[in-house]
Amino acid sequence: MASRTIKKQKAIKGIFERPDGSGIWWIIYYIEGKRFREKVGRRSDAVVLYQRRKTDARMGIKIPEVRARRAVLFEEIAADALAYSQEHKASFPGDRSTVGKLLPVFGKVPLANITPQSIKAYLDTRDDLTETTINRYRGTISMIFSRGHPQRQRHGQPCTAGAPPPRGQQPGALRYLRRRGSYSRNHPRTVPNP
Repeated sequence: MASRTIKKQKAIKGIFERPDGSGIWWIIYYIEGKRFREKVGRRSDAVVLYQRRKTDARMGIKIPEVRARRAVLFEEIAADALAYSQEHKASFPGDRSTVGKLLPVFGKVPLANITPQSIKAYLDTRDDLTETTINRYRGTISMIFSRGHPQRQRHGQPCTAGAPPPRGQQPGALRYLRRRGSYSRNHPRTVPNP
């Protein structure tokens, strides 16, 4: 009785199966130090696609986007942030009012297109707002970007990007405790040695 042995396929650089034994093959390659991974399907297709991607990289051809991703709009994460605000914040009515005024301007704009400059330009056009109200708008926009749906978030806060740190929190500022517990920059707290 002859026993059948399964011949293990020779490993090829940049091609792997995940999960093992599933028959779904992936490729991994690096271009200018950046890692790319793509799910391919059959092993033979993975070999061909890996060779094509490496050839394109050598020739300097830009790699096409594997799948087109739908742009996330400001109004989508604003709705998620309002749900958070309603559940957790006492200032929900103010947030709702501010978002209602922001949606006509930024509602259909993809998140990738909202920059600190576009926010500043919009706030500069609002001559009817006081500085306090402008700060509330910035706070609401910051809350929208930080508390929007996690899968929809983008990295960074457009409201605070490039802004100097708040006064008294500059990097390198040394702070010392006074005897009463408040902070001072000039008077170090003396601690007696035991």
